[in-house]
Amino acid sequence: MAVKMDVLQTEKKMMDSNLTINQQADLEEQLRLRKALQDITNRIHSAHTTKQLLMDLEDGILSLFDAHSITIYMVDKLKNEIFSMFLVGSQLKEIRVPVNDKSIAGYVANTGKPINLADVYDIEELKSIDKDLAFDYRWDKKSGFRTKQVLAVPIFCEKTLKGVTDAKRVRRVCIK
Repeated sequence: MAVKMDVLQTEKKMMDSNLTINQQADLEEQLRLRKALQDITNRIHSAHTTKQLLMDLEDGILSLFDAHSITIYMVDKLKNEIFSMFLVGSQLKEIRVPVNDKSIAGYVANTGKPINLADVYDIEELKSIDKDLAFDYRWDKKSGFRTKQVLAVPIFCEKTLKGVTDAKRVRRVCIK
């Protein structure tokens, strides 16, 4: 509901005022982002299963964050982990990450704080957030991609952590 109100307020600002071209372009970009966020929010609320939620939202979120890849984790309170699913060919696989300060997504789930990293390979940048924080580069080795930036954000519903969104911008390089 809050996103819908933001969209309406932004549209009203654009109609009611004499804006410069730059101001209007900024408002149009805000409106585009808010509409995309509203669409994703509506799709989250209409998902019937966790599998549907994890698999069907990927394209919308990739576009919203201009990301190359995204992982949407859900919370498994019993195991104190977050998990996601991904396709390998036609087979659905699961990845699990402990909720602790040793990984980026685990840290976000543990603290409820977002992380926006400019370079995941910059150890000083990681340690400035938490002394135990590290980037698991094994996925980069397997895929042949080198992750550069990561934006990881907690997903809350009524003040309860439901998951973590981990968006990556990567550049193609050969990793040996």
